[in-house]
Amino acid sequence: MIFDFTFFISGDFDILKKILRYEAMQNAIEFEEEFVQPRYIFRLETDEQKMLDFAQKISQQIPLSLYFKFENIQVSQKTEIVYKQYDTQEVLGANDFGSIIQNQDMTLLQKWIQDVVFFDKEIKNDFSVAFEALVQKFIATKKLVIKNARGKFSLSLNQKTSKAIFWDVEALKTYLRIQDMQIQALASYEKPSVIITPKEVFIKDFGTDLLECILPYDLFLGILGKKCLEKGIDYAFIASEEDVLDISYNQEVSKQECLVVAQNGYLLFLGENKAKNIYDIIHSYEVLIDDKNKQNLVACLSTKNPWIFWIGNDDKFQSAINFDFELNPKILFSMIEKLENGTSLIKNFSKNFPELAQRVQDFDSESKKSKNIFDFLAVVAFILGYSDDFSSIIIDNARKYVRDKGPRIDFKLARNEDKTLTLEYIKILRSSMSFRLAGVDEATLSYGILDSMSEFFCNFIQDLSTNFALDRVLVFGDALKEKMILDRIFGYKPKNIDFLLPQKGYLDY
Repeated sequence: MIFDFTFFISGDFDILKKILRYEAMQNAIEFEEEFVQPRYIFRLETDEQKMLDFAQKISQQIPLSLYFKFENIQVSQKTEIVYKQYDTQEVLGANDFGSIIQNQDMTLLQKWIQDVVFFDKEIKNDFSVAFEALVQKFIATKKLVIKNARGKFSLSLNQKTSKAIFWDVEALKTYLRIQDMQIQALASYEKPSVIITPKEVFIKDFGTDLLECILPYDLFLGILGKKCLEKGIDYAFIASEEDVLDISYNQEVSKQECLVVAQNGYLLFLGENKAKNIYDIIHSYEVLIDDKNKQNLVACLSTKNPWIFWIGNDDKFQSAINFDFELNPKILFSMIEKLENGTSLIKNFSKNFPELAQRVQDFDSESKKSKNIFDFLAVVAFILGYSDDFSSIIIDNARKYVRDKGPRIDFKLARNEDKTLTLEYIKILRSSMSFRLAGVDEATLSYGILDSMSEFFCNFIQDLSTNFALDRVLVFGDALKEKMILDRIFGYKPKNIDFLLPQKGYLDY
């Protein structure tokens, strides 16, 4: 009989092919391969029992991956296969990897890592003694300098940085506000780093509220981590390093990737920016778009570049909304006074927060404009007394919020005299000041602002999709790096709209 093992592919899957080929040849099973993007079929010709034995074996060895996943096994419609012989080598599968670390098996460690140099001496025998000496040095000096397939770096127990390696999943759960999808990404074969917020009680210990985290990605780090856990050490900080090496070795591993993982499992790849301008980013979506003649909605949600909502295609676009924010706090107060009950709000705010009101009045009357909503939110934070320097503290505060719904802030649309749509941003400030007067804390109000912004964004997309018969939106911009914003956008996403998110290297420009 002929059986099809089908896998869904979204990136590199060399390790999958190596495992399948090796296990098939070890069991003298003839096979062929077929790849029609996005599916890879590994086709076996064998009897049913051998097929079941093969399936059981590969289920133990194929790792969880960012780039491939098993779909099904079924009897093939093909009546014969074209068998091709491969030169295969034993592959370090998921089961073997975990077993070596769990058992701290130095013999098998030597089998899989090469070119090992401990303390400037090449080690070919007696790994155990050398490894134990290395662990003792790490405990005593709180530092270890390592060179491996991902470069040269140090592990430190007391020099705080914004990147850390956690020795197992339980350590991740102990210290971080982590979700299942983030754990799955970290534990995948590719072992990426993921940006995660520590639990509030541990933020001082890490020295940051945003930490780039990884799990051990090779056998040496896995066994080192096992030994550290036995001594009550759950994690270590990672830094670039120029000091003399304590150990160097080589084991083939995946290239380092850094991700933001949305609650729904979407992976946003961070890293090198390849885009020179907005049109570079728009063109990067072409691989995802079948019908090039249909209109697209293009949305740029950036913390540094102008916000845009464009409709069109082939570099011919029209703007759906005009973003133009006043940034002078004194002028914003004057704008609020012109709203219904605005004068009363300003008087009440000035009475309760006289110092905040006075520093607003100390500004001159010169207008300053921006087309980026985060510039405006920095002014909101300044007026509310959250910052003195027009910083991104609204985002920082919102990370501290542990629920999933905040107070509703007014994000309303209006029409200018020329009939173009605009955002009535002064009402964002008005409702934020009202909640501040009501005693809403910084984290809750900051989260409410960004939550309401995300809801507005998705509601506006829904309206545009109805009015212009759109069924997809190209969304990009470095604001998506903030997991809370990414999660809320997916949470409010219209069900009838496809969100096409940034390709690797094209997050912003």
